[in-house]
Amino acid sequence: MTEYLAVLDHRGQQIKIVDPSDIKKDWSDNWKKGIEANFLNVGGNVTSPMAQSYVINRCVNLIADTAPKAPLEFYRGMEKIEPNHQIVNLFRRPGKTTSYFELISKTAMYYALYGEAFFYMNQSIGQSQGTSNIPAELIVIDPRSMKEVIDPQTKMLKGWLFNNKISITVDEVIHLKSNNPYNVYRGLSVLDSIKFEMNTDYKAGQFQERFFEAGAVPGFVLTTDKEDNTPEKELRKYSNMWDANHKGVSKSHKTAILRGGMDFKVVGLTQKEMSFIESRIMTRDIILETFGVPKAVFGATENVNRATAEVQERVFWETTIQPFLLRLQAKINADLVWNVDQSITAKFNFTKIPVLQNLYAEEVDSVWKLAQIGYSRNELNERFDLGFPVDIETGDDKYMMMNLINIDEDVRFEPTTDVKMIEGVEVKQIEYTDKDARQRRVAKKFMRIHTRLERVMKKKLYNYFEMQKRAVLRNLTKSVKSENYNEIYSSVSGMWDKENKQLVLAIAPVMKEVVEQGQSFALENIGIDREIVFNETVMLQKMNKITKINDTIWNRIKMNIRDGVNAGETIDDISNRIKETYSMAKTRSLTIARTEVTSALNESSLIEYKQNGVGKVEWLTSGDSDVRPEHQANADVGPLPIGSTFPSGETYPSAVNCRCTISPVIT
Repeated sequence: MTEYLAVLDHRGQQIKIVDPSDIKKDWSDNWKKGIEANFLNVGGNVTSPMAQSYVINRCVNLIADTAPKAPLEFYRGMEKIEPNHQIVNLFRRPGKTTSYFELISKTAMYYALYGEAFFYMNQSIGQSQGTSNIPAELIVIDPRSMKEVIDPQTKMLKGWLFNNKISITVDEVIHLKSNNPYNVYRGLSVLDSIKFEMNTDYKAGQFQERFFEAGAVPGFVLTTDKEDNTPEKELRKYSNMWDANHKGVSKSHKTAILRGGMDFKVVGLTQKEMSFIESRIMTRDIILETFGVPKAVFGATENVNRATAEVQERVFWETTIQPFLLRLQAKINADLVWNVDQSITAKFNFTKIPVLQNLYAEEVDSVWKLAQIGYSRNELNERFDLGFPVDIETGDDKYMMMNLINIDEDVRFEPTTDVKMIEGVEVKQIEYTDKDARQRRVAKKFMRIHTRLERVMKKKLYNYFEMQKRAVLRNLTKSVKSENYNEIYSSVSGMWDKENKQLVLAIAPVMKEVVEQGQSFALENIGIDREIVFNETVMLQKMNKITKINDTIWNRIKMNIRDGVNAGETIDDISNRIKETYSMAKTRSLTIARTEVTSALNESSLIEYKQNGVGKVEWLTSGDSDVRPEHQANADVGPLPIGSTFPSGETYPSAVNCRCTISPVIT
């Protein structure tokens, strides 16, 4: 049975039914030579907007020439990837005759005009042989030459037709489109919303042209105060002579001689004609607003001073250029970069744009003011997404403007120290002058360490879940035609064997640091100054436990697939179920990070205390309103022999969302 495909126009109306056998596949360069579609006919006399409207031409070129000024950079986490990476080279030279500037500029031009743009990802030799995911080149395609191919039954996008004859699959293009309520497959052109303004402006221009062709000055009459019996034939001859010498722009301001008492009178423009010409300014402003180009940026300087111009240029970037580039950035990542390497992310760098640097200065001023009232550098770095590396040593310290005293340190109580030997190791005997002060110091020190590591762990987990979600959904689309549970299940289950390994690779560096910090914290508390011997056993135990997160997610995904199939849902519906699962997983990133960091820090500390002869430990809470009553009871019980069970049933703090710790008691 022959499968027929529907081809729709830009408004979603069906224009033809295509037999796939009639579509010729041709992956040579010949398709690039296809005849471009005619200019968009928007009605009236305007058929080529950029050629017939100076306002549209200027707006589109401003957008197209401004967008490439923001460089596209590639990061793995917070670090830029190596400059010779294949993905970097691809965008540095997208095609044989195309630069980065031309790639972004043409994309911006088409998007500004038609509300959509296409990159064709020309297949590389490595892709054809299965050894690479990097395309050979990126080619910007005129969206007017592309027709969507829709399955008449499922209404899903099947592919594209270039010039009504060349078939292109969905995976071979990056399709950037604006929101379109009339056709979900295509973007909506702003030209559709300003047809009247385009035609009005064009006709007003024609009126002006005819006006100046008719005379170098406004219309006039020749009069005389004498009785004139000159034959009409002579008058016409005189009029033709006048036109020959004075009509037209090129003959303006020539000397004229009047005879026989004749007088020259200018006929002024009527109010209707004056308003007709002045309306071009209003029409121009409407077109500027539609394209998001402020008047000062356009070059219209009426009522614009320097301060206003700078503000308008910044508004142009914030409301027109940045939204376009961020939309493009999301598509480049989703359709190209993450198919090459899920650990890499493409980002447009706006900090290099001079007009936006004032915003950065304002942001820095806000950061500085918040720092003065006690927020740590790491907190501010995360809150404002400054992009600086996490400061391991002092980034969580908080200061106040009193000669920059560290407010996390209680300087009122200084311990006195003595030295004794425990199993041949010198240990400082600590005798605090105030027990409460000692507990505060240990608890605050723990919270500084915990807060930073919790933040890093949370971010790692969040990014891991996001990459895993994309991989699951990408594999799920392979079974788009299937309604069978086993087939849909198989499309995803094949990737799951390596997920635990991926999770370990993502979390292991952080967990290693957590264990090391727990050991160092313990040694510092008992006064031993030596290098730690890393406790690999604790790390392996914690990593084995954390991989069980994947078991929970996988069970939920299987349930999502089963319930979706039983309900007769489409792959899109099942995908939405899975997205909800990952939404919950990412929300739990903080809980998981907090719990695992607390547990690993305290277990590694406890082992270090035991190995160094500590006899008793006491439970310390974070001291805020979130402390559980049972954990407060643990603290109230006071020192217990090391390894004993506290009233809550724990030997050390490890409960969900707990931020408590244990402190050595040395006598």
